[in-house]
Amino acid sequence: MLPLLLCGLALSKSDGSTCGPDSPSKVPGCDHADHGSCGNACCIVEFEVHATADVTHNVIKTWLDLAPSYAYVNSSDAAGHNPSDIPDSSPFDYIMQGTHITTSGFVDKIDMWLRHGTGFGREYTSIRAFSSSGIHGALGDNGQNYKNIDYLMENALGDYGTVFRKITYGCGQ
Repeated sequence: MLPLLLCGLALSKSDGSTCGPDSPSKVPGCDHADHGSCGNACCIVEFEVHATADVTHNVIKTWLDLAPSYAYVNSSDAAGHNPSDIPDSSPFDYIMQGTHITTSGFVDKIDMWLRHGTGFGREYTSIRAFSSSGIHGALGDNGQNYKNIDYLMENALGDYGTVFRKITYGCGQ
């Protein structure tokens, strides 16, 4: 009984990463509600930050490991596949995955690729992040998938200076 009580207490705490039940949400960053763009609610956002791909990967991975409502995913699927974050023969420096759990217990998946670049005498990393609702039939996410990505990027990489941010698909466009 005690573990269930503690789990409930943990889920009831909000770190500001959940859009909540109000529709439209009053939480900042929840103004991109998606109604099934991917057959389910989803959001794809691209970013560029002033950091190398190695630094960006390490910062995101560490943040996902430590953030209370997020998690870094590095586990095998049912068939035992567990690819490395460093893909073989790919245009990307890293691929990675995380999850976000809302205060109501919904779990969304976040997939990302990272690719280095240089320009104007600086190194930068391009990031494409894709968040999708983890429950089928999510044809209205109240802006949660955008918030999953926005909150992660702002809190993990805010110190590295976002030079570019663009909604690519979904996110209520």
